[in-house]
Amino acid sequence: MERPKKGQSIATYLERCPDLLLLVDEGSRRVVDEAGQGAERCGYSTLVGRRLDELILGRGKSALEALLSRTHDPHPSAPLRARLAGGDGLSYPVDLRGERTADGHALFTVRLISEDARVAERELVSLVCAAPAAIVTWGLDGIIRSANPAAQRLYGFSVTELIDQPIQMLVPVGNRSTFDERCRQLIERGAPLASEVTRLRRLDGVMGEVECEERLFIVKDPCGHPSSLGSVAFEVTGLVRLRRATEHLSGGRPSPADPEPDPPDHGDDVGRTSGPNDMLADDVRIAASNPNTSVLLLGETGVGKSRLARRIHEDSVRSRGPLLALNCAGLESGLADAELFGYEHGAFTGANSRKVGLVEAADGGTLFLDEVAELSPPVQAKLLTFLDQGCFRRVGGTNTIRADVRVVAATNDDLSEAVKRGAFRADLYYRLRVLPIVIPPLRAERSSIPHLAASLSRELGHRADAISAAAMSRLVHYDWPGNIRELRNVLERAHLYARGSVIEEHHLPLELRDVARQEPVLALASAESKHIEEVLKAAHGNRSEAARRLGISRSTLQRKLKSGDASSRSRSRSQSRSQSRSQSRSQSRLPASPTTPE
Repeated sequence: MERPKKGQSIATYLERCPDLLLLVDEGSRRVVDEAGQGAERCGYSTLVGRRLDELILGRGKSALEALLSRTHDPHPSAPLRARLAGGDGLSYPVDLRGERTADGHALFTVRLISEDARVAERELVSLVCAAPAAIVTWGLDGIIRSANPAAQRLYGFSVTELIDQPIQMLVPVGNRSTFDERCRQLIERGAPLASEVTRLRRLDGVMGEVECEERLFIVKDPCGHPSSLGSVAFEVTGLVRLRRATEHLSGGRPSPADPEPDPPDHGDDVGRTSGPNDMLADDVRIAASNPNTSVLLLGETGVGKSRLARRIHEDSVRSRGPLLALNCAGLESGLADAELFGYEHGAFTGANSRKVGLVEAADGGTLFLDEVAELSPPVQAKLLTFLDQGCFRRVGGTNTIRADVRVVAATNDDLSEAVKRGAFRADLYYRLRVLPIVIPPLRAERSSIPHLAASLSRELGHRADAISAAAMSRLVHYDWPGNIRELRNVLERAHLYARGSVIEEHHLPLELRDVARQEPVLALASAESKHIEEVLKAAHGNRSEAARRLGISRSTLQRKLKSGDASSRSRSRSQSRSQSRSQSRSQSRLPASPTTPE
């Protein structure tokens, strides 16, 4: 729409405007005044005296109230898209905007839209929603106006959570001044700005940073004035780490602004999957290399199923997508259905707006279902349908929605017994356990406790070698009914009591100190020897420093080193004798080989 020229009155400008301006009495909903030539184009001589509810097809009183309160669309400046009943028996597509006046009236602006323009608009919206890059727009006041599904996946916030929030919520505090300067330059120059930036992302309720390639752009109104700003971004964290690693290997040194990335933190799975012959590590590699395969994690409470699910996700190509989790325990059927698959507006009492479920939000990534045995039979059936067909319907919806999601389920129950009892669907059980991974309890892997305790200590922000040999012996002997979760809590408590020094026996809980001392078994001796070797390595071979860190005397350390070497030589001799006997027995059982002619 052109702006009125100099000397042209507003009344003359409105008379020539093809749009309709309708002044409506809020009580009767009747048009009391109008301006513009839109009425004639729609087959009317005048619209004064007609009810607005009758003119706007398919939109009742509630829709008009939502329009006046600007709750009809998440975007605050979006019009209400409707059709106007024409006096010639036809209907015309229109964009409707409205606002209340001070005298009990409402002023509505009706803009006639061609069918081609409406189709083009739908194509543009579909294109933005399908774009793999995160697209976010915000007003000149810095308030977010719109976001596409890719932005939801990248930043970890739903679209409804982003709307009406400041764009600064996605920018780290230290980068906000730079971001403001880039926006100012964009408004002044009008040309898009592209750069590599750091943005904030929420994963499982925890805020973190993500490397992005971002391009800022500007949106102008029909008069050419800036109306809003926007960004197109996609994650390049993996590419940035690869580039930095390449620079490091080639002898180049990264700039101070780009420090070396930290290694992936696998938490309580470190040490559980570190050995080259560890079957659990093999299972993780297989799961990560097959990103469309359903995985079922089995094990006791606290063995680290959620951590293992995160590692499978991060090591697979789905790491570019989101990792969303749902604990199914305690969720009644309707709530679990709504959380997983979402619901439509008006699907049930309290459904005041559409909600996107976790399955839809996890598109392109991984969905972790903890305590999956607790799902009700109706939700089990719906989950099975999604796993088989890759599509679902929201609660109260009729449209079929497709989502590319890998499901990783976990339980500490015996699902086979639940199937026999009829508490769990057999077909869903077999569909989930395409790749079952059984995580053994901590008491079955006592030899990994020293390495695991060191890893957890680092994760808690303490020295990995700050555990005395006597305390480590207690940790190895304990049965750990709470598994890794209990070990982590014990270490956190012990570090608090140790106050930054070495953890001793008296820093451990009473239940660990009351464990009867036993003669060192082979696994314990091996674990203690391994722990001493790690501490000695951290001390750069200085035995006095290593003894201080272990909380023992230098002579005790030397005695343990000698006994460790002796036991190691004894085990080697025993293994050699055993192998020799085995080879002798094998050769004695072999048949005589036929004579081969020269």
